[in-house]
Amino acid sequence: MDRQSGKTIATDGDVKHWMTSLHPLLGTLKLHELKIPSTQHSGLIECDGQQDESNGSDSTGSPWGFQIKAGIRALDLRIYQHEEGHWVFHYNNLPSLHSVQSLIDWCNAYYSAPEPIINNEIIVLHIHGCFSPMDQFNDSQLRDLFVNGLRSTSLIPRRAALLNLMQIHQDYPGKNIVLSWDRCVDDDLIWPYRWQGWVKTDVPAGKEHKATLPLRLICNAVTECISTLVVANTSSPAMSAGQPSVCSELDHGLIEKCINYNLDAAPFYAPELEQSGYNYISEKFHLIINPVLRTVQYQIDFLGRGFMAYPHTLSNGCHNIEIPVARNQMFNLTVRALDARGKISESKMLSVNTTAPAPIVAFSDPSSSGNSKIKDIRIEGTGSDRVAFIMLDINSFYDFPQVEITVFRLQKEGIDNSPAVYQKLVSKNAAGAMFPMVEGGAYVAVVQGADFGGYRYGTVWEQFGSRS
Repeated sequence: MDRQSGKTIATDGDVKHWMTSLHPLLGTLKLHELKIPSTQHSGLIECDGQQDESNGSDSTGSPWGFQIKAGIRALDLRIYQHEEGHWVFHYNNLPSLHSVQSLIDWCNAYYSAPEPIINNEIIVLHIHGCFSPMDQFNDSQLRDLFVNGLRSTSLIPRRAALLNLMQIHQDYPGKNIVLSWDRCVDDDLIWPYRWQGWVKTDVPAGKEHKATLPLRLICNAVTECISTLVVANTSSPAMSAGQPSVCSELDHGLIEKCINYNLDAAPFYAPELEQSGYNYISEKFHLIINPVLRTVQYQIDFLGRGFMAYPHTLSNGCHNIEIPVARNQMFNLTVRALDARGKISESKMLSVNTTAPAPIVAFSDPSSSGNSKIKDIRIEGTGSDRVAFIMLDINSFYDFPQVEITVFRLQKEGIDNSPAVYQKLVSKNAAGAMFPMVEGGAYVAVVQGADFGGYRYGTVWEQFGSRS
């Protein structure tokens, strides 16, 4: 729960995997468009039971696991070189006992875990403030330590800065680490860094003393886009047993606010319709919508009534909505989604015509090899539970984006004068449709390829049921 607004945190408690759990929503954002929770002097963090050299990714004693599980995704690394090949983290040029190698080992163990829940977690390793008491800091050796130690296959190249998060994971699978440094600026595996000074945060402060919050900024030299790293430490470094250290207290409320800020910044697209159609028997228009993670409610406007909330049910992984609509009407229907935080999605408009289709005068020969679009019609159940499954041969519809299925109830006068009792527009990849039928009734299923301009092609039909 957000302590100030009272709104439910969008991550539903899964802060430790927030980039993966929210990937369907945040995937359209670029890295520089995120507010990234960070710690300052990350290499000096102390926590209970800490064992700095542990490379177990799930160790609660590890300072890295502690921070990542809390939602931190950017680590502020200030490195001290004792001698050739010996690197630790420092505060104001005072070395600590925490080694750079322990971080590299932890990262390798973390991303080697088999759980797919970490597939989309990106960690920014931000190096700056490098120091050597002999003023002989070896840049190339430190670069090789990170690039080779992290198995360079884990590093996201800086040319990926033009891509959004979803594209990064598609184009660079298995790469999850951004290595940022104010040196090695010509290296594609190292993202450039430029100091921007102290600025105020536009993320609401979790505590009064954070009204002015220092932000660390990464600059991408290709696009000149700046990423904001929001510092979540609640105290400054101190001396402990003669060594600089930072306590493990983090502002978890501020981390959650950063995550929710990103969720608010992500576009909320219009609902994606899988199917829509009108049932002439029940006089109900139905929508089948591919659900989006954040949707809790749908609002629909038609016939000038204004937006009203309509309940939905979950079936076969989709959201289903039924709207009572009388026959013989033509109008535009607009649907939009609402999330738990009150944000409204973009709108989707579609044309609705509840006028029964004109009688079909001529049908193609269903036995023709070129018209094998109806794969099978299977009838199950009895009485009011009797249904017909109209199965389609999806390979026959590669030329059309959609398929229209219309069912006519046969009368004594014959097919030409039979009324339409059911109609559904489905995607060309749909397996078919389910039609509620009256026991003892005879029907004709008519299938046509359809384009988005309203044109219909390649009509085929098949009779099923029995005359009463």
